[in-house]
Amino acid sequence: MSGLSIRRKLIISVLLASLIPLSLGIIYIVKSTESWLYKDHTKNSLLLLQQTAEHVDHSLLINAQNLTDMIASDERLIHVSHDINQYTDFDPLTFDMNTSESEASISRFFKAIYDTHKLMTFISFGTEFGGYIEYPQFNPSAPYDPRVRPWYINAKMNAHTLISEPYETQVTKELVISVDSVVMNEAEFIGVVSLTISLDNLMHDISKISYGETGTIYILSPSGRFINSPQHPEWLLKSPDTLNLEPFKRIKEKNYSTYEDKINGTEKVFYVYISPTSGWQYVATIDKTELLAHSRSLIAVLWTILAVVGGITIGLMLFISNYITTPILNLSQIIMKMAAFKFSDYEKKDFQNFALQKDEIGEIARSLQGMEQNFIELIDNLDIIDEEIQSITIDDASINRLNLSIDNPFNHIALSINGLLDKVSSYVTQIKDQNDQIDFLADHDPLTNLPNRRSFHRELEKALELGTSGYVILLDMDNFKSINDSLGHVFGDKVLKIIADKLTHTSNADIFVSRFGGDEFLILHKCKQPVTDYIHSLYRLFNEVMFIDENEIKVEFSMGISKFPEDAYDIEHIIMYADLALYEVKNTGKNRYAFFNETMASHLQFKLEVKSLLHSAIENDGFKVVYQPQINLNDGEIVGYEALLRFKDYSISPSDFIRIAEENGLIIPVG
Repeated sequence: MSGLSIRRKLIISVLLASLIPLSLGIIYIVKSTESWLYKDHTKNSLLLLQQTAEHVDHSLLINAQNLTDMIASDERLIHVSHDINQYTDFDPLTFDMNTSESEASISRFFKAIYDTHKLMTFISFGTEFGGYIEYPQFNPSAPYDPRVRPWYINAKMNAHTLISEPYETQVTKELVISVDSVVMNEAEFIGVVSLTISLDNLMHDISKISYGETGTIYILSPSGRFINSPQHPEWLLKSPDTLNLEPFKRIKEKNYSTYEDKINGTEKVFYVYISPTSGWQYVATIDKTELLAHSRSLIAVLWTILAVVGGITIGLMLFISNYITTPILNLSQIIMKMAAFKFSDYEKKDFQNFALQKDEIGEIARSLQGMEQNFIELIDNLDIIDEEIQSITIDDASINRLNLSIDNPFNHIALSINGLLDKVSSYVTQIKDQNDQIDFLADHDPLTNLPNRRSFHRELEKALELGTSGYVILLDMDNFKSINDSLGHVFGDKVLKIIADKLTHTSNADIFVSRFGGDEFLILHKCKQPVTDYIHSLYRLFNEVMFIDENEIKVEFSMGISKFPEDAYDIEHIIMYADLALYEVKNTGKNRYAFFNETMASHLQFKLEVKSLLHSAIENDGFKVVYQPQINLNDGEIVGYEALLRFKDYSISPSDFIRIAEENGLIIPVG
């Protein structure tokens, strides 16, 4: 530069001293922001993917396993009679459907479960003697033996609850899984109960979870087959190996991490989470161009600023270069130090002296002084924002914003960064709202918003742990089926909502109301006032006729009541005893209530045992006929005999077993 004029030297010096450092600073900010965006998006995406998997595990798979275990432990299945329908030799021309009381009771039990679980396709129960029950009603077209079916064999071999690989049903082509569990009576194998659950609605809901404009969630089964592929339905139930999809072959080695690859020539970012509960493999993808879109817009703004600043600088140098001589050298030194953000390395006094000048040198000095303030303001704000970003959490999504003075030329940068921070805050808020909704659905009935059975169990468990005494009331509507049959299920749902609302108004700190399922409600009563007062208040509450959609509705209901801890300490037994009391009410008139007592349990057990003996005697020639002579009292001659029916191997009074045979429709086979 020794041969150049001072004017040109000044221009070149200013350009080199200001524009190049400014460019490097902008590049550094862009790279840092781009890296932060990428890492933050990765963290939030993996968290959302994990929460999606945990929601599916707890709301579907774990609940389905628990439900299957609960069904398998039900007394109706454990003590199933041998007279349920068998289809092993099924012939549609000769088969005679004969539904026993045991099969009807199990079918009602299955219906109550089916009606309260919208994702369920059907419930089935196969027994070791070949019997089979399915709800909705099983309508075979050919012989069917459950004992040779894979779901029965696998469950029997494993002796614990199994979740099948997802598959498509042959008739409806629905994507389903089955949850299978063995039914045992102590050490005796009874059979296998199976729940078939639809995955279509669940997969549809998962597909709607937002991962930007190009994001997609794929789900693969533990064996590596696609069970959710919204953009490629042709991939369903096929493996990456079959489809030759190289990007998806790396899933198992990339659990809870991210990697980049291409799908159909498009660069994608992959996020992977494998559920430790179900083994399902969740993969979210998003276009890399979308992920970097925000940083690219920031780059454009920064380079525009650089061009503007460069143009202004060149213009100023052309204007003042004709008037500046010696002071320019001093100013150039100051400028170079400022360009390196070394604001404390030069003498403030000299700089202020230049700023007081009325000529071009003074203008340059004052301009540099303003630039210094703008840079310091920007750096201070960026330091604050960096601390805010490092401390952001889901519970508190609030973030401070860049707040520059109105005349600061970096306001464009501040606006872009503030817009980005607003989106980050919005994403965190959405995740928190989704978590709150998931927590609510886990503990409440979606139709009535009452606490569900899970919440009731927790409340009763808390009362037992605290040593509290009280009552469990199982309330069942007597005429709900007729309402559903005559006015439809939609109307029936309205009735249930109104009843739930009325029951809710009776609740307080000592009265907990929940929905048990179907038309049944469970009430936990811990009040010191007599429980009969509360029961009578319920009858008064529902004594009046209700008008719903111009229909006159009179609600009648029966109640079974158990007392804790007097009747039992175990939650399931307490509820079962209330159910036994309700069963007694239903069999003796309805529209009233009864308390559980030991007589109910022993009486029910006796009837079940006699019923089983009747079935066995009918099938195995277990009856005998004895003849009692009829004697003429006048002469002592035998004038005839009375034939009397007796068990061959059991001394049970005819007055007992004949009555039970009549109640269960067995008197004609006996005769």
